[in-house]
Amino acid sequence: MLRPHPTILGRVDRWAHVFGHALPPRSRRFARQVIDRVRSQARAVKPHAEPQVVDSLDAWQEYERLTRDLIRVLNDAGVDVSTPWLAGERPLAGRQSVLIPASQAEAAAEALRTSPISTHCWVSTRSGQVRLSEAANRLTERGALVAFQAFAAPSGTLLCGDDLTVGLRLVEEPDPVATSLRHAQLPHLMRIQEPIDVVYTWVDDSDPVWRSERAAVHPGEKLAADALSPSRTADRGELRYSLRSLAMYAGWVRHVWIITSGQVPEWLDVDHPKVSVLPHSAIFAEPEALPTFNSHAIESQLHHIPGLAEHFIYLNDDVFFGRPVSADLFFHGNGIAKFMTSNVAIDRDPDEPARNGAMMAARNNRRHIDALWGRSPTHRMQHVPHAHRRSSLADLETRLRAEFSAVSHARFRSVQDISVASDLGHYHAFQQGLAAPGSLAFRYIDIASAYADEYFEHLLAARDVDTFCVNDVCADSPTDDVTRVIDFLERYFPLPSPFERAA
Repeated sequence: MLRPHPTILGRVDRWAHVFGHALPPRSRRFARQVIDRVRSQARAVKPHAEPQVVDSLDAWQEYERLTRDLIRVLNDAGVDVSTPWLAGERPLAGRQSVLIPASQAEAAAEALRTSPISTHCWVSTRSGQVRLSEAANRLTERGALVAFQAFAAPSGTLLCGDDLTVGLRLVEEPDPVATSLRHAQLPHLMRIQEPIDVVYTWVDDSDPVWRSERAAVHPGEKLAADALSPSRTADRGELRYSLRSLAMYAGWVRHVWIITSGQVPEWLDVDHPKVSVLPHSAIFAEPEALPTFNSHAIESQLHHIPGLAEHFIYLNDDVFFGRPVSADLFFHGNGIAKFMTSNVAIDRDPDEPARNGAMMAARNNRRHIDALWGRSPTHRMQHVPHAHRRSSLADLETRLRAEFSAVSHARFRSVQDISVASDLGHYHAFQQGLAAPGSLAFRYIDIASAYADEYFEHLLAARDVDTFCVNDVCADSPTDDVTRVIDFLERYFPLPSPFERAA
């Protein structure tokens, strides 16, 4: 098996970047398979001993506990440690350092070697991972080591790998930067302090009441090409696993709002204090627009959720957090939201024939931005979690009152729709100075793709993306596709979330 050698991985990534797009399509697909397999093998390294087995996991909470435990062990041994982040604050990123004076390296190594916590901390080496108790002497031999806690589900699946690491680094005395920060009591300037909520939209297309309501509504005219596609409303149980990913990797979220037509997932613990299920009637400004079967209509009303935080993240239920992520991935410390543009351009072809709803809405969005701001966007957004400021969306509605009303009354996707939460709102917030471009590691998987299974296996082995989307762009939802998706999600997120009813 290939070991996690950074030089090899770096060369693979550079080769893919420089030469990948120059290859013919067939060769490009083959090269992608080879590269994914190399990455997967290089990163799918198991510790020499069994990792800690857990029944539930909030990765950030565990990371903080690990960091505090390491600092406590060193302090108890008389080692004058310091950290480059503020007292009482969560580190800015997943890889941080505890600074140890070089003159106290021997004492630090002995304390780490004999501490009970060393049995569930691991040291990353070129040949794999070993327990901290077995490698503490490397602190004095090489001047640095990286410790991390490996988590495993009851099935033995590693859930975090080394995404959250604490580096133990020797420094010459004194270290004025670390010393000046060590006793600071104020929150860090670059970290968002405001509460952040998450909003989901969800539908169960197998519900007979929902089906009868849908059948009773005439679709109308000027529909988008995918307006009546079953894939738009198909439910494979993804929401359960998206909530698991949120609980594991984004435990800093204040509250979760699930917007439905009145349905409630049977497995959901509706009494959990961090989750609320609201019907469409609770958020639509014009109740006569209901019932609706148009996600664009529902998105246009999200900022009406009573009690919703000013800063919130909107997710479809087919979007998942793939590894521990911090709030700073979605919001700057001053509250400015981050949005992720796609490399897919908004086409400028004639209106006929009708295209899918997302593309038609993107073109309509561009027209409104042109009119509002005298400037024009060129690209769509990635299918990722969408970070928003509630006040910015409310301001947009006051400027486009007629357009918001029109889309809210479009019961099915129309060629005249706007997509507020997944596109238009970002560009409007940018022009207001309330949003800015961001970036994250992301993977989009169409389950109808011939390479979907390979992408699944790569994600399971590497866990190297911040978010991923498992989408179905086809009209049909074969049973084997449902089985494949659920099998993958169960392997990736095997631990029940706090939002699920007890079995």
